Amino acid sequence: MLHGGIAEAVLFVAILLAVASVVGIALHRVSFPFTVALVLVGIVVGQVSHAHGFEVISHFELSPDLVFFVLLPALLFESALNLEVRRLLRDVIPIAVLAIVGLLVCVAVVGAAMWLGAGVAVPLALLCGALVSATDPVAVLAMFKELGAPKRLNVLIEGESLFNDGTALVVFAIIWKVVDEGGAFGFAAALGGVGRFLVVCVGGTAFGLLMGAFFAKLVSWVEDQPAIEVTLTVLTAYTTFLIAEHFLHVSGVIATVIAALVMGSYGRAKFSPETREFLPEFWEYVAFVANALIFLLVGLSVQPAGLLHNLPAIIWGVLGVLVARAAAAYGLIPAVNRRVKSPDIDRPYQTVIFWGDLRGALALAMALTLPASFEYRSFVLDFAVGIVLFTLLAKGLTLGMMSRCPCRTR
Repeated sequence: MLHGGIAEAVLFVAILLAVASVVGIALHRVSFPFTVALVLVGIVVGQVSHAHGFEVISHFELSPDLVFFVLLPALLFESALNLEVRRLLRDVIPIAVLAIVGLLVCVAVVGAAMWLGAGVAVPLALLCGALVSATDPVAVLAMFKELGAPKRLNVLIEGESLFNDGTALVVFAIIWKVVDEGGAFGFAAALGGVGRFLVVCVGGTAFGLLMGAFFAKLVSWVEDQPAIEVTLTVLTAYTTFLIAEHFLHVSGVIATVIAALVMGSYGRAKFSPETREFLPEFWEYVAFVANALIFLLVGLSVQPAGLLHNLPAIIWGVLGVLVARAAAAYGLIPAVNRRVKSPDIDRPYQTVIFWGDLRGALALAMALTLPASFEYRSFVLDFAVGIVLFTLLAKGLTLGMMSRCPCRTR
């Protein structure tokens, strides 16, 4: 990650956490998204450090493995651990439609916008579409908590995000393989992609169920040892992700989410009372650190000149995201309402779902996993940052007004 050894790496992380703490304190009484502030501060710190030769910051190299294998599993596990499975199952059909069909619509629409509007080649355009197809509920759910939004709305937003994370990563990997090999999208490539998608998703789900049940059983053998119980949840998150991705070649994202859901439901009763009380706080802190590092590191990596240079493509991407999300919120959800025997997701909910599709850590993490040798890596990273900044600034700062609509509590 850094030239110069372990001491410099530790100092670097300490500086980033100190910056994140200062930003958090400064925003305590200000209605401004924490993650957006981190990216903006990261950009400023990066530019200042380059201008004044602050080597600890200016001479760093961001490792994709750090983001993918260290930070991402923590974010996934924390989000899924406290999700109420019973509420999730009640709305599993609309969540699945948004997370799979809605995501594929986003990939296609953003890809078309980038191809027709920005003149980007089709494979790269679809790669950009996959990159920004997954939603990030962090900022949205924090605002919902402040506003006292209905539980069902929380479950719909968070459930979609958890499952479209895995879908997006699989689709991104499939499209990247075509781009990397210099191939074209035809019937054979599409058919192979569908087959690979099913294998990766089903395999990840099965492995996640297995690992969640296995570690829940281990927890039941531990008697009144909170430190070991918490450690077992850490092992659940990281071993599930690593084995799924590195050894089994199935979706580590889906496997980790499923394992966390199992631990949070079936396994919760097996924890000691002290652990049940402490566990959410522990994982909330871990997620805070992971989010802080990701957004600050991305800010440090970005060159403002690159964002300005690629602004036309970013604008086309934004238009594609808006159109795709409108199609999902006002097209797919009403279709589900007509066919599913459950309380309708009414228009106020649809509006919040439309405007609450913020992009965040996963889009940035996927962009960072692209190899340095890829000639369009800087463009893809600038594109991802531009879309994330737009959704967090334009949508995140106005979502509070949308969320005050008369949503019925259900």
